[in-house]
Amino acid sequence: MVWLTSTGEEIAPYVTETTPENQAATLRNQDQVWAVRAIRRGEVVRPLPPHKVSLADLTYDLGGARFKVDDFMARRRTAGLLILKNGETALERYGLGNGPESLWTGFSTAKSMTATLAGCALHEGAIGSLDDPCEAYVPRLRGSA
Repeated sequence: MVWLTSTGEEIAPYVTETTPENQAATLRNQDQVWAVRAIRRGEVVRPLPPHKVSLADLTYDLGGARFKVDDFMARRRTAGLLILKNGETALERYGLGNGPESLWTGFSTAKSMTATLAGCALHEGAIGSLDDPCEAYVPRLRGSA
């Protein structure tokens, strides 16, 4: 079974049923398959400036041949690549039809970001302990699963 997005891309109804041909479109269009809730950015945004040393022309050698980042991304079917150095963007690339405005299913990325933010909150004293229950900071969760 295949569905069509509002832009005419073929997507699978479940990410577990994708094929190489519709995998990227399926992951990029999950908002058209499932109910979603947008989380808007805050009013204060700190843009990531470009790093003084760009990695745009980065190459690597493998098996006696030289390859570019785009070669790696195509061979590994990479949807996006971001390299930061000291809070600055050294490389930002997109693949599989994606661009800076594309939505993408994050799966474990969201867990990693949440864990990083929890570590920052602990370090800055915004939370007392990683063992504290969520309801200590969001009282309306008290008594919920």
